[in-house]
Parts: sequence; structure tokens; C-alpha cells
Amino acid sequence: MILRLAAPAIFVASLLLLPFLNKPFTIDDPLFLRAAKHALVDPLHPADFEQVWNSGDRRKLSQYLLGGTLPAYVLAPVAALGGREWMAHLYQLLLLSGFLLASVSVARRLGCDRRQANTVGLLIASNPVTLAMAATCMPDVMAMMFGMLGMDRLLLFREERRWGAGLASGLLLAAAVLCRASTAPLVLVAALLLMPATWKRAAECLWPLAVAVVAVAGFVSLNRGPAANATLAGAFQMLTSMRNVPRNLVAFLCFQALTGPLLVYALLSRGPKFAGVVAALVALGVAGSLIAGSANLVLYAVPAALGICFLLASVGVVGDIQGGAGFSLSIRAKLGHFFLRASAPPRLRGEKASLFGSGFEGLGSAFPLLVWLGSGLAALPYVYMGAKYLLPGVPAAALLIVLHAARVRQPRYPLTVALLVALGWISGALIVIGDTTLASSQRAAVDRLIAPRIHRGLAVWAGGQWAFLAYAEDAGAKALANTPPLPGPGDTIVVSRLDYYGMLDRLPIRRELLHTQTDRRCGVFVLNRRLGAGFFSNHFGYLPFAIGCGEVNAYDLYRVLP
Repeated sequence: MILRLAAPAIFVASLLLLPFLNKPFTIDDPLFLRAAKHALVDPLHPADFEQVWNSGDRRKLSQYLLGGTLPAYVLAPVAALGGREWMAHLYQLLLLSGFLLASVSVARRLGCDRRQANTVGLLIASNPVTLAMAATCMPDVMAMMFGMLGMDRLLLFREERRWGAGLASGLLLAAAVLCRASTAPLVLVAALLLMPATWKRAAECLWPLAVAVVAVAGFVSLNRGPAANATLAGAFQMLTSMRNVPRNLVAFLCFQALTGPLLVYALLSRGPKFAGVVAALVALGVAGSLIAGSANLVLYAVPAALGICFLLASVGVVGDIQGGAGFSLSIRAKLGHFFLRASAPPRLRGEKASLFGSGFEGLGSAFPLLVWLGSGLAALPYVYMGAKYLLPGVPAAALLIVLHAARVRQPRYPLTVALLVALGWISGALIVIGDTTLASSQRAAVDRLIAPRIHRGLAVWAGGQWAFLAYAEDAGAKALANTPPLPGPGDTIVVSRLDYYGMLDRLPIRRELLHTQTDRRCGVFVLNRRLGAGFFSNHFGYLPFAIGCGEVNAYDLYRVLP
């Protein structure tokens, strides 16, 4: 039954992802695959290997790892089979299918009928962030698969109080956090779902969450290796700062407006008045960005305006949910008292818990979904904000839309859903195309500038990060770091400008620039400062993608002089 309900969602996602099975590795894909390969030779310390980062620092992965080492073990089969692109992407598609199956099952356990659960699956599968991250090999989709499986077992535990379901839910939620720390708020959501009516029953109701917390605390620092400062606390201190919070908050809200379905749904369902408010706010943001005297307004006015639009859309949807006239009879038949009586066993044996409580006042029915939607806020102190941190909240956005449609009758609701799916799928396709362009440029640069020189017996050093450095090292190049070993006379240095922030100008070597190859194209960009595209990092911009003509990357070729 669940497979049948999730089949359309899996089909929609596969329709985009299958043509990109041979897509080159991108961003941090090679990093996690390298950890998987290292796990095959050193299974107790999969993160204990040296990596040169884009700043030029030579450090162990364990010193930069804000999370657990579980992805290395999950990706180990891909590494064992050779780690080819199509293998890794096909494996990721399987993980995505598990994510969608679990999401549909969660929707059913929360009281959705078949059509509503089907809609939830489609909205998640067509979300641009879902599709974009499923086209990579990073562990975000993996983490959400574990997270949604954990939520499914948690709801089963609430319905039937099976100790096996409770134990499984705790371990699966822990696995999600050990894959991506940004899923940690799911534990808080789970606590809200299990919140007892009286604290006397807290231990009986909340013990699965204690299992999750203990599992995370016990395993997050294991298998990191003996390197100095290779602890979670050390990585957290190195990679986070409260100074990052303001700009990351603006980026988070802006990404929610442009990639999440809630703003578009509100524009389609709330009428021309709300559309007028959104247009006025965006116009005000554009006007503010033209004020040349304020650098902050230039950078943040438009994304802040879009973020406010998202907040207004969310408030409007939640307001309709809490103040709606009531549900349809078909939904009312399944309604329980999910949050008002969360700790009480169902009145009838086999009765399902329902998210869509009847006769609520206030935010009770929507508050856990709001917390869930904001899961990505956990990444606010991090060095950057990327749209990928929205992925944990994507199921909540889909559930909010279905819950709102159940409250407020909409004669054009099927058309609205169709438009949301189509717009999300198209946006996701554009992001995947833009990411493929960047990844292909970096792989082609290695094939063109590095591999031939390696074959001629020359020593080549690669400066950069992400897939560029990984492909260069696979071809035989050495990673250019700020510390020895350093290039010697006669060696060649190839620098990928987009992702190199090292101290080449300060290194004690003489060099001459042979030439620079610039990859200029017209098309879709996901990382371009001039166009403001910053899907993977708001350091490049606040748009998930941009269409135009510009520089994909530039590659400098140097020769080291005596």
C-alpha cells in the first residue's frame, strides 16, 4: 500500500535524476566517498585521513567533521564497488526512494487519507532542494531517510506502545543526526509528538528520545581518529560563530521563499491581496538595494524582503489552519486528539494517531510542524548557509499544505498542487543542470590541464577544493597546501579560482603565470557571485540558481621557477 502511494513521487524524482546518473561528482561528494574508501581499510577510523581544504589548511577530516562518521559506513558498498559516478548516484536514488516511502508512511500515520499522502510524497519529491541534493552523493538525503523512518517508528510507538518500535525510532533518529547534524531538531519534533499530558508519564512516553540522545552522544565522537583536536567540540569551535547568525538567518528565510513551496502555495491560494503585498515588499527590497550608500542594504534588502514574504505566507497558512471553519467529513472521520492527548493510548484498539486534530484552538495542531519546518535554523552559527539545510523541513512544508487544504476549501486545489509540483520539478531540474555545469567544468579542467602533464611525467599541484581537487588527485596531482610539502622548481601549479582561498601569494616559491583558462558560458549557474547564485553557500549569493551569461570558473596555470 505505501509503495503504491509513494510510486508517483518516486517516478517524478527518477524522471529527473536517472538522466544524470553519470553526472560528475560535485562539491563535497568526493569527501564522503573518500571517507567510505578509508573505512574499508581502517574501519575504526573512517575520518582519520588528511585533506587539504579550500583555505589551504592541511587537516584531518575528523578535525572538520561536525557530525558522526555513519555516512562512511553507509556509502562503503559504493566505495567497495569502485565508487564510479553512476554507482553513487544510483545508490543515492535508492536512499531517496526510502526517504519518500517513509514520508508517505508518516503522512498516513498522521491521519492523511490516500490522496493526501500521495500529495505529500509528490510535494517532497518535486521540491528543488530534495532533487538537487538527491543528485549529489552528500549524506543529506541519507540523513532524511533515517529521520523519516525514525518518525514513522515513533508514531507507531505512540499508537501501539511497542517497545521494539520505540527502540527503532530512537536509533533511527540518532542515525539521522549522525549523518547530518542539521536533522537534530527532528528529535525536538519527536518530543512534541510524544509529549505526555502529565509529567508522571514522561518516562513511559519519552524514553525513545533518551535512546536517541544517548546513541548520538555515545557515537558522535567515536571513530574520528587520534588527530589533535579531532573532537566534535573542536570542530564546532572552528566552524561556528554567532557572528554568522544574522546573514545566515536572512539566507535561510530567502531560500525558504524561493525553494520551499509555502510562499508559492500562499500566492496561489490566498488571492490577489496577498500577491499585492508580496509584490510591494519585493519592490521595496529592490529599491533598498539600489541605495549605494549602504553596503548592507545592497546585500540584504532583497533577500530580507523575500524572507519577510515567506514569514507572512507561513503566518497566513497557520492562521487559516487554526481559525478555519472546520474539516471535511472525510477527514473528520479520522481525526483524533493528537497533541492534546498525545500521551494517551488510542481509545479504540488500532485507532490511528492523527495530526489533524478536531476542535483545536490556538497553534496546537501546527506548532510541531512549524518547529519541523525551521529545522535548518540549527545551522545558523555555521560558516555559511546553504539551501541544503532546508531539506529536513521539506516534509513539514508538504504536511502544512495538506493540512491547510483540509481546513480551507479550495475549488482549484488540484490545479494548485499540479502547479507546485511542476514549478518545483522545473526549479530542481535547473539547479541540477547548473550543478552539472560546474562539476563538468572542474572535471574537464583536470582532464585538459592536469592529466596530460601527469602522463608526461611532470609534477602537478592542484589548488582548490571540492570535486576539482578530488579529480586532480585521482589523476596523480598533489594537493597544494599552505604548509610543506610545497612545489619545487619546474613543477606545475593549477589553481581553480572559484574554490581556492589558500595563501599562494605568500608561499616561499617563485612562479610565473603561463596562462589562464576561463570557462564562460550562458546557462544556469548555482555558484556565481556576479549573478547572485549561491545554492550551496550564501557567500556567493542568495538565489538558489540564476540564468544568464557569466564565468563558471577560471583556472590559472603556473610554472614554479628556481
